[in-house]
Amino acid sequence: MSKYKWHFPDTDGGIQQGFENEGMSYFKSDSHYYIARETIQNALDAKDGSKEGEPVVVEFRLFKSSVSDAIPELSSFKNTLQENLKSNKKNPAAKKFFERAIQITGQKTISILSISDSGTVGVKDINKDEGRWHGLIKMVGKGSQEQRNMGGTFGIGKAAPFVCSELRTVLYNTVNTQGESAYIWKPIFTTHGSPKKQGIGFFCEYGKENNEPFANGINVKKFKPDFLTRKHNGTDLFILGFKKPENLHEKQEWHHLFKKAILDNYFAALYDNELKVILKDDSVEYELNSSNVYEQLKNDYISPIPERNNKS
Repeated sequence: MSKYKWHFPDTDGGIQQGFENEGMSYFKSDSHYYIARETIQNALDAKDGSKEGEPVVVEFRLFKSSVSDAIPELSSFKNTLQENLKSNKKNPAAKKFFERAIQITGQKTISILSISDSGTVGVKDINKDEGRWHGLIKMVGKGSQEQRNMGGTFGIGKAAPFVCSELRTVLYNTVNTQGESAYIWKPIFTTHGSPKKQGIGFFCEYGKENNEPFANGINVKKFKPDFLTRKHNGTDLFILGFKKPENLHEKQEWHHLFKKAILDNYFAALYDNELKVILKDDSVEYELNSSNVYEQLKNDYISPIPERNNKS
């Protein structure tokens, strides 16, 4: 018998996780730039081959949601934050983070950045022990070459979105070409509680099959937030408690930095109509595509946004 819950496995005397996560630390210096780069690459890797001549479309949208809709079993999530705060009382950075996270979950609304793709196959092999779902949700680092050839790598870059979350929590949602669909929340915290629990957990369908525990994606309506409206194949990432970039110039917004990263890394894909990108929030909506990318690039390179020629 299974149940839906926030599940953080017991450490069972094993390795414990501190606040400084190796994957997240790699992207800390320029996290928003890397989010744009890494998530678009994952979408291009998952292009649906049956849509010949059509671009992969990636939409970045900043919006607000009620906290109670965005986070299931909110009281349990808050208790987990409190346990993490207690476990990190001697770590100033961790203490500050968890105090802020507790404050955010006590508010009525929360900022969310969604990153949604179309023209892709979605995340295949949901709840299986190999393939894209396992690589994105469960695998730390990269899987085997065989797994990476199943449509996308999902290597260290999958840690980038967590850096821009004031809750270090991402909600994944997908519909795939195998006729499957699922959604799952994933927080990256620290070892906490008594008995000690691992820092990485899920809001998932948890249970046992043949005495083997599982933590699966969800496909029931009960816990689905109102903003999960996908009907076609593809994938959504929702960064809960999105942190806007701090290194912006006057009169610039979050989408200016994302635009710069996209033009730096994907000019050719945009120009060749292999990619279209939409950026939107309550006050602005525009897209980068094959018909306007050349002019956008010219404008960008005479703008005051600092160059990032050292990025690879």
